[in-house]
Amino acid sequence: MKKQGSTSYDCRFIMKLGKHLALEALQAAIQQSQYFELLEQTRLSFPKFKIPRWELTNERISTIIKTHKSTSDEIPTEVLNKQIELKDDNLYRFDLIHHPTCSTLVFSWHHILMDGFGANTLLHSLSHTIENAERNFLVTPAKEGLRQQWSKLMKTKDFLKDISKGSLQKIKELNTSQKVDFVELKFNAKQTAEIKEQVIKHSRGGIDTPYFLGIIALAYYKTLEQRVEKLEDIFVPVPMELRKAGAKGPILSNQHTLLFFRIKANLRNDKAALIKDLNEQFFNQVKTQMPHNYASMINLLRLLPTAWYYKLVKGPNDESLAGFLYSKSPSPNNLSGLLDCHITDATVLPPNTSPPGISFQMMTFGGNLKFVIQFSESCFAKVEIKCILEEMQKELLAPND
Repeated sequence: MKKQGSTSYDCRFIMKLGKHLALEALQAAIQQSQYFELLEQTRLSFPKFKIPRWELTNERISTIIKTHKSTSDEIPTEVLNKQIELKDDNLYRFDLIHHPTCSTLVFSWHHILMDGFGANTLLHSLSHTIENAERNFLVTPAKEGLRQQWSKLMKTKDFLKDISKGSLQKIKELNTSQKVDFVELKFNAKQTAEIKEQVIKHSRGGIDTPYFLGIIALAYYKTLEQRVEKLEDIFVPVPMELRKAGAKGPILSNQHTLLFFRIKANLRNDKAALIKDLNEQFFNQVKTQMPHNYASMINLLRLLPTAWYYKLVKGPNDESLAGFLYSKSPSPNNLSGLLDCHITDATVLPPNTSPPGISFQMMTFGGNLKFVIQFSESCFAKVEIKCILEEMQKELLAPND
């Protein structure tokens, strides 16, 4: 069972199907997929006194598939709260839930295994023949001199120290509930088009991350105000996908770097100023190559004691710096069907950490925008999440904005 204040490193890809999916059909598709064959032969090795590494073996460990029955359309709590550990033989699993008239398929994996784009490609292979899948599909970091890597590490360290200095918003735990849940805010085609117009209007180059971060922050601060807590700046790390153009297959090892944003509490009542400031932070980091410096730092830290990494990404009291988490998931638009079952909806859940206990995920399905909020009930009451959803919808659809 998850301990209060612990971290779950699992990602989940949830597909709601239009009819029942037979277990035997899923097992057969996995057995025939070259991508799953490679995945079943992949191990994470922990050599003594050496760096953990990926290895391809000749032995396949069968993919884990757990079946469940649900008398409603809900996903059983144990599916969303099940954790995959690094010591497990397989760092991924399927949960097949049979509802009265349909099924839900949940694909879960440890975030170190692959990124969301890789998972999307992997699941696509269940219904489509993949010819000549690459056996060696592990990513090798670009080679850099030790002095160059060290220089980038120090630049990143100084940047993180500067952007996270002073008081930051901390989330107080409300109770000892172990439950993690999620809700969705969906928009139709007309609303999606209107929101895209606002993104273009308020963002440089049509980059949507600063705009959506600003919208989330406005709603988030209003909810925190109800707690009668002192409002501080919010520190938010945002994954930035690093795949090279044309990359194919479920690339092993998560190839993300991070952008970092400091959302200023004194701008929480000025939407235009807040989004303008976040735009400036985004382009300043890109201009100074901070995401690439961070990626280089992570590659170097794989050769150094783990404690160095946590000194960089945690606060002075070994606390999480983040006030909430935000990411953009791959849009599973090429997954309209799975094994002769129509996919009526798809949702991608990122890793959840507590604290901060809340993450926001932006994605599209069928071309329509939606936001997914994943939260720990130890940190947020459902009425607070409802308030955040209502405020986000209000700000995103505000007329004459």
